[in-house]
Amino acid sequence: MVCRVLVVISLLLSLVSCEKEQDKVEDGVSLELAKERKANIGGVTYKLYFSIPADRSEAIMAESTIFFELFDLVPVILDFKEAKENILAVTSSDGRKVPYTFKNEHIIIQPEHLKKGRNELVIQFKAGESSLNRSDDMLYTLLVPDRCRTLMPCFDQPDIKARFKLTLKIPSRWRAVANGEPIRTEYFSDYKLYEFEETKPLSTYLFAFTVGRFSYVERYVGGRWVGIYHRETDTSKINASIPVIAREVSHALDWMENYTGIRYPFDVYNVVAIPDFQYGGMEHPGAVYYRASTMFLDRNADLSAWMKRSDVIAHETAHMWFGDYVTMRWFNDVWLKEVFAGFMSDKIMTQLYPDVNHRLNFFLNHYEPALRTDRTKGTHPILQELDNLKDAGTLYGDIIYHKAPIVMRMLEREISERRLQIGLQRYLRRWSYSNADWDELIKLLESTTGQDLQAWNEIWIKESGAPVIEFQKNGIVMTDESGKNRVWPQAVSVFWDYMGLKRTLIPLRDSLTPFRYGASVVLPDGDVMGYGCFLPTDF
Repeated sequence: MVCRVLVVISLLLSLVSCEKEQDKVEDGVSLELAKERKANIGGVTYKLYFSIPADRSEAIMAESTIFFELFDLVPVILDFKEAKENILAVTSSDGRKVPYTFKNEHIIIQPEHLKKGRNELVIQFKAGESSLNRSDDMLYTLLVPDRCRTLMPCFDQPDIKARFKLTLKIPSRWRAVANGEPIRTEYFSDYKLYEFEETKPLSTYLFAFTVGRFSYVERYVGGRWVGIYHRETDTSKINASIPVIAREVSHALDWMENYTGIRYPFDVYNVVAIPDFQYGGMEHPGAVYYRASTMFLDRNADLSAWMKRSDVIAHETAHMWFGDYVTMRWFNDVWLKEVFAGFMSDKIMTQLYPDVNHRLNFFLNHYEPALRTDRTKGTHPILQELDNLKDAGTLYGDIIYHKAPIVMRMLEREISERRLQIGLQRYLRRWSYSNADWDELIKLLESTTGQDLQAWNEIWIKESGAPVIEFQKNGIVMTDESGKNRVWPQAVSVFWDYMGLKRTLIPLRDSLTPFRYGASVVLPDGDVMGYGCFLPTDF
């Protein structure tokens, strides 16, 4: 009798636990769910098959075999932002049906259908199409930041990296490109099968494939092959652009390898030039997307068009290390991958175009939009809170793309260019093919330099706003318009006229920095070292 009571109690507790687990599952991917999954799930591999018909009105039938390690017997929750009807079957490796619940964009499988250690689930489904850019003769995925779950069931969070093994069935006249290198192609009367090599560990937002009517060329430059998929038909643009694209990709890869001390961390680099692509580029390893009109220029293109192409190639290539090789743990740190890609691309551009005034361009590109936003009541810190991945798109804006690059240059001056490089090399080696957040990088930089960076980190990265800086007769006054009496540690330059033009670099560490000019004309921060609203002087 006692045994029966215990069994009943155990079952009731199990049911209550399951109900609680389902109750807390909300739309999107919550931070709470992401943390719990990261603690219990590892070693993920997706073996994927997509059958893509030529007729865009037909559904894409798909199958995913998901391998994963389960550390504790807890419910497994997969993300799938599609109708329940799109889930055709969930089975185990031996074909047994696996019961599941579908709630709030999630497939929930209870512990009694799983085991500690290695698990294997086979899911047959109709692919979701909200993130498939599909036309009559082309299709490409775009899954950043949380859209992999709109395509297929997955653990859609950046810190559960996985290996992807992809097979595609496509119309016979189409080509396919994906993260891995194609290792086998089988031809049939009206379709063909592409099998791609298993990838290195990738975050789900970096999984990608493109199929359609593409031309393909490859060039061997600098000891490496660069593949280029395109739909350009203008022969003059093709002849003028292909050699330059290949050369600049190779140059960017060489530069990044030299700076980081790490060889290109993925197996293949393909340029995929997409007409009317939504962004300038997207950094999928093995299949880097670019807007075709930016890449294919005629011989009479002006310098700004050439520089725009060079910059986007350098930016997306830098992402192979900063974002792809080492990825942020959560999308509140999306600025981190973006700022380092821009930081590296600026350095590459300085080398490519030595006669251009890059400091002036940096000032014109970043300071006005950064301060325009940062001095409003609606501004926000560089590092923002993010409770649910579905809201990640709200994080992008002027603070990430314009203030963050300014702050990163300040950090380089604060600790020195060489020490920052050494710190970043250690960061990449420490978290290779894994994830790290900003605080982990700051602690590593502190150990590298021996400097305390916490106060700097707090005001520049974790708080918002900008100071008002006024050059007065008794010194330099820094004012916090919010009334919090904060100080933004930085260095500013002073140009002053006293028997000839003189320049002095002054560190600001307090609300008043005494300084005597001995001059009648003062140009505050004339070479733009600092950040804030600089008031004009009247002496």
